[in-house]
Amino acid sequence: MLKINQITKNMRGQVLFTTDKLTANKGDVIGVVGDNGVGKSTLLSMLTGDDTDYTGQITASSQPFLVPQIFDVTTAQRQSGGEIEIQALRQALDRNPPVLLLDEPTANLDVAHQDWLINRLKRYRGILIIVSHDEYLLEALVNWVWALKDNKLQAYHMDYVRYRATVEQIEVTEQQQYRAARQQAKKLHDEAQKLVQRGNRVKRQNNTLKGDTVQAQLTSNAKILNKESNRLAEIEKPQQKQTLKLQHQANVRSTQVLVNVVGIPVKSADDKILVDEVTLKVQGRDKYIIHGENGIGKSTLLQMLVKQANQHVMTKVGYFSQQLDQLENQATVIDNVLQDSNESEQIARDFLGAMGIRGEMYHQNVASLSGGERVRVSLVRTLLSGANLLILDEPTNYLDISALQALQVFLQQFTGAVILVSHHRQFTQALAWRKYVIDNQALKPI
Repeated sequence: MLKINQITKNMRGQVLFTTDKLTANKGDVIGVVGDNGVGKSTLLSMLTGDDTDYTGQITASSQPFLVPQIFDVTTAQRQSGGEIEIQALRQALDRNPPVLLLDEPTANLDVAHQDWLINRLKRYRGILIIVSHDEYLLEALVNWVWALKDNKLQAYHMDYVRYRATVEQIEVTEQQQYRAARQQAKKLHDEAQKLVQRGNRVKRQNNTLKGDTVQAQLTSNAKILNKESNRLAEIEKPQQKQTLKLQHQANVRSTQVLVNVVGIPVKSADDKILVDEVTLKVQGRDKYIIHGENGIGKSTLLQMLVKQANQHVMTKVGYFSQQLDQLENQATVIDNVLQDSNESEQIARDFLGAMGIRGEMYHQNVASLSGGERVRVSLVRTLLSGANLLILDEPTNYLDISALQALQVFLQQFTGAVILVSHHRQFTQALAWRKYVIDNQALKPI
């Protein structure tokens, strides 16, 4: 059994989240959900005992075992991020701890290994707590949802499909209540104005003590109505999905050749052939998705395409790499994002905000950010780089659901070309783009 009792967790001098009493029992599969930066990974560190800087109490009948997020896979490593993740997950599942914590376990996994993981976890019989933005995984496994929102961790005893429907209904109701409050505020304000005007007329027509009394009563009633009108007008508008738009769209003709590769092999660092004789022509507004298993050579293929594209004078490449090697660690977030961009600072803030980077974080040095935060800053820098060809290597990793939706809409509206590698099922299915797969050392159209 695992118990959480009246927790308050502060960060940077402010409340990150609070909880009431929560309990997890053997057989519970709990999905921890919430936007980027609300404290999901922090919660897991508290459950393992690595983070003890909070008030309240956490007790567990057995020491929780954590498989953390995999970041910073360097080019010197022979294994891909997915291969490292698979190895860590296998070791954890073979160990079979009574309490297992997984932080974004499918972020680096190909589709086949996502299915493998789901099947293995269905056979797990302990307490399983999963932090994830992967709705496919959550729908397949969880019977409890712990949601972090508005600085509060709340428990919902339901599967993820029911939870999502519940949240959507709450959002619809909140929008309806907001519109009704605005309408009522205007109605009360108008009625108050009429009472004031009526009082003034009474005073003009009957300039006596009785007229003064009637005017005072009408004015008093108007103040009551105005007070209620102001209260309703101050109700905050519920957050809506953010749409990301560039001020300066890519300037490229649909027939302009941005990269043209004919019969070039893709080789590993030790000169091993990964993909034979790649042939691919990308024009101005082409959109491609490349699939393939972990470790098969997708990232290496993208690196080759970047080199080839950079040889075209009229091609400007925006390359998002899993190595995050384009970031300058000693520069601030906002300076990193705007370094190669013609966009305004407000556009940069909008994009960063959609990715969960807000407030004081704009002026932090990149070196002080977490791995997931650096991933999102690097992605925003790429999107704002003024590129007419975006080459994106797993950009969906570590994005929350609202950020994924914002990125999806942005890419659909982007007027340049895109080459995308992603294992995120819902994301790639929503993009009606041409698809290729690396299979048997060949790049093949699907």
